[in-house]
Amino acid sequence: MDTSYIHDNSNLQGTEKMNNLAEWLHNRKDQWDNKAFWALNVKMIVNQVKEYEAEIEKLQRALEIYQRERDRFAHSKPEITGAYFLTGGHGEADDNQLPEFVQICPAYGCGWEQVYAKTDKTISYEGS
Repeated sequence: MDTSYIHDNSNLQGTEKMNNLAEWLHNRKDQWDNKAFWALNVKMIVNQVKEYEAEIEKLQRALEIYQRERDRFAHSKPEITGAYFLTGGHGEADDNQLPEFVQICPAYGCGWEQVYAKTDKTISYEGS
């Protein structure tokens, strides 16, 4: 059985890898009635799908990190981005040095602020 596809495509990525698999299968039409041929190819396709799922998961995690950093930048440079920003805090501080109340300005140059109270609800990136 010809298993050259497995060895020849280990350095390819994404769509190029899938296109090569389709071409490799098309060039072996004479073997399509062979059960062993299809068993091997189903395993290859399942492995390929698993690789894609793992890659998608990595990209989703990277996108979440990018979004957090983008938001962090937006709120640390309000004069550039126009985003709301923290202007101060008051009241008793907890064990994490967080104040009971924080003041938030809705936009750079705005003449007023909102006061928000602590709720003791903790939200983490793993869930709340």
